[in-house]
Amino acid sequence: MSSNKKIIHVLMILMALFLSLMVYMTYFQLFKAPKLAESGQNPRTALKEQSIKRGDIVSADGEKLAYSEFDGDRQIRNYPYGSLYSHVIGYSSQTYGKSMLENSYNGYIMGTGFSNQIFNLKQYISGEKKEGANLTLTIDHKLQKKAAELMNGKNGAVVAINPKTGATLALLSNPSYDTNEKSLKENWAKLAESEDSVFLARATSGLYAPGSVFKTVTAASAVENRLDDMKFEDNGSVYVDSHEFKNYGGKKHGNIDIYQGFAVSSNVVFVTLADKLGYSKLSATAKNFMIGEKINYDVPLQTGQILKDNKKTNVAAVGMGQGDLLVTPMNMALVASAIANDGQMMAPYLVESADLSNGYNVYAHKSEVLSQATDKETAEKVKKMMEKCVESGTGTSASVSGVKVAGKTGTAENTGDDHAWFIAFAPADDPQIAVCVMMENAAKTGGQACGPVVRGLISEWCKRSK
Repeated sequence: MSSNKKIIHVLMILMALFLSLMVYMTYFQLFKAPKLAESGQNPRTALKEQSIKRGDIVSADGEKLAYSEFDGDRQIRNYPYGSLYSHVIGYSSQTYGKSMLENSYNGYIMGTGFSNQIFNLKQYISGEKKEGANLTLTIDHKLQKKAAELMNGKNGAVVAINPKTGATLALLSNPSYDTNEKSLKENWAKLAESEDSVFLARATSGLYAPGSVFKTVTAASAVENRLDDMKFEDNGSVYVDSHEFKNYGGKKHGNIDIYQGFAVSSNVVFVTLADKLGYSKLSATAKNFMIGEKINYDVPLQTGQILKDNKKTNVAAVGMGQGDLLVTPMNMALVASAIANDGQMMAPYLVESADLSNGYNVYAHKSEVLSQATDKETAEKVKKMMEKCVESGTGTSASVSGVKVAGKTGTAENTGDDHAWFIAFAPADDPQIAVCVMMENAAKTGGQACGPVVRGLISEWCKRSK
C-alpha cells in the first residue's frame, strides 16, 4: 500500500513538472519567441537575413545613410558617411552583430516585424529577393553635418529637437567610429580598448553632472512655488549647514533677483532657492522634467539620477546642478524643449516611418506628450530668464542676428577639467529648435566652449526654416 502511495506521489510530481513545462512553453511561444526571432543576435536570424535585402535608412532631407548590396550570396551593409551616424544608426555586421537603430528596428529593416502578404506574394512570383522596409529618420542630414563641423572632433554631444513634435533633428556623439564592416574588422580591438570609450553614445548614454544648465529646472520649481519674487544679497558665497557654496570664479553680484541671478548664473541665488524649496518640492519638479525617470526612445537612453537623500547640503548642491545629479545631454535638450513648448515635453523620437519599396507604409510615428513638465505661466517666466541670459548674461556667445535666442550656460565640476554645457531654443517667440551642447573636459565655461556651437546650429536651422 505504501509503495502505491509513493508511485502516486511521484506521478503527481511528474504531472506538475509537465504542466509547468507546458505553461512555460506556451508563454515562451507567445511572448518571447517573436522577439528572439527578430533579434539581430539570433544565429538563425543571421543566416535568414542573408536571403533578405535589408531596407535603406534615409534622413529627413532624403540623404541615403545606410543601404545593402549583394556580392553573390553575401550581403554587404554600406554606410556612406562612415562615422557621422555611428551612435544613431549603429552597425549591422556579420561578425559583431547589431547596434543602435540597426538593432532596435531590425524587424522592420529585415521585413520580419510586420506582415504584407500581397507584397510577399509579388516577390515570390517574380523571384525577387525578399526585402525589408526602408526607414525614414527625423534627422536632418545638413544639420547633423553642421553639428560635426562645429564640434570639430571635441569629445561631447549635440542634441537638437523640434520642441513641438519631439522629432530629433541632430544627434551627435564624439568620439565616433566608422561603422562599415571593413573598418570595424581592422579597428575593433583598438576601438574596444580605447580610453575615450568610443562605443559610448554620449548624447543618450553618457551620464554627467549638468552644472548650471540645471538651474533651468530649479528656476521652474521656484516659480511654481512662488519664490520668484525673492531678493538676494550675493556676496560671492552662501552657507548651508556649515558648507560653503561659492559662485564660479568667486564673483559677487550684489543685490539681485532671480532673473538677474539666472542671467549671471549665481550659485548663491540657486543654492538659496534650493534650500528654501527643500527635497520634496525640488525633486517633484525635476521628476516632471523627467530627470531620473525612464524615457523610451528609438535607441538606448540611460536614466539619470537626482537626490539620493534629503540632506540639506545635497539639495543645495543639486539646486546649482552638482551633487548627486546625473543627466544625459538628451535629458537637458528635453528640458529646453519643454520650456520652449509652454511647459509641455514631447516624447523624443528618431524614426518617422517605415515603408516598403512599393510605397506600403508599415510604421508611422505619432507624436505624443511625454510629460507636462510645468504650466504655461511658469514656462513663460523661465523663458524670459533664458532670453535675458543670452541677451546680457553668460550666454551672449549664442546670440544670432535677427533671431531671439533663449538659453542657459553651465560649467560642471569634474575629476579632470570642467565639462561645459549650453541649452537653448529659438526663435524664442515661436520655437522651432531646442539644442543641448556638451563638451567634456573643456577647461572653459559653457558660454565660451559651447556657445559658438549653439549659435551655429540655430543660425543654420533658422536660416533654412524661413
